[in-house]
Amino acid sequence: MKNYDLTQPFLPWFRLILVRTIINHYHKNQNKIITTELSPEISNQYVADPDALSHLEVEELLALTNKLPPAYKMVLNLYAIEGYSHEEIANLLKINVGTSKSNLFKARTFLAKLIAKSKFYIFF
Repeated sequence: MKNYDLTQPFLPWFRLILVRTIINHYHKNQNKIITTELSPEISNQYVADPDALSHLEVEELLALTNKLPPAYKMVLNLYAIEGYSHEEIANLLKINVGTSKSNLFKARTFLAKLIAKSKFYIFF
């Protein structure tokens, strides 16, 4: 907090600190991260409620994203929340652009399956 300039908006400063801390943690623990292989096809076991995401509370969505493997969660957060491009993510995380795209796809697939298991989906 000693580096925070009170004349500047707090949220962008805090977001930058948070992103840098997460990236540093990722680099520090990169060799310890185990990813889960998923099939490229999303399971057809469930019929989605089209408004399922709009019914999720922030806490519920955060709880679901916290179940993602760290590599998937990192790319999903940087891409979907922070607005980074795959090229920027690749540079930040020192991975290939293709790996960033693959991890985003896998994160979305994994998250879709988690949501499908929640109360917002109707089972066949």
